[in-house]
Amino acid sequence: MITGRIEEMRQYRVPAEGVEEALEWLEKAGIEKLEPGRYPIEGTEAFAIVAEGTTVPEEAEEWEAHRRYADLQVLLSGEEVMGFAPVSEMIPRGEYDEETDCQILSGTGNFLRLKAGGFAFFSPRDAHKAMLSPKEGAVRVRKVIFKLPWKQ
Repeated sequence: MITGRIEEMRQYRVPAEGVEEALEWLEKAGIEKLEPGRYPIEGTEAFAIVAEGTTVPEEAEEWEAHRRYADLQVLLSGEEVMGFAPVSEMIPRGEYDEETDCQILSGTGNFLRLKAGGFAFFSPRDAHKAMLSPKEGAVRVRKVIFKLPWKQ
């Protein structure tokens, strides 16, 4: 898991397709005008999901992990808490869903607080849960989740 300010993401080298293209898309897309939904990242098999919503208590979300895609989650407005943990320390709940590239997990992890302009990068080795409320209560957020094909 990598976290920081989105302008710092280019300093990291990760084995995922479309990182540079995703960052360029973010700079050029007129993101503030885009409706929530799924958007292809031209020239790659990566895609962006523009999402809006209200954060929820930690117990309302489940741990998840992906096998084919890494997540680059960029917070555009608001604040949210995200959980992260090594997949190897989690317990699978049910079968991996090939269609949605999602494995639901149970266990415990660590938490970080993201503010607007922050990012969190989760590889397939990272369990995560997002859209969690800070201790002050629910917050309205707008974010982009880039789904980046994992190369390893």
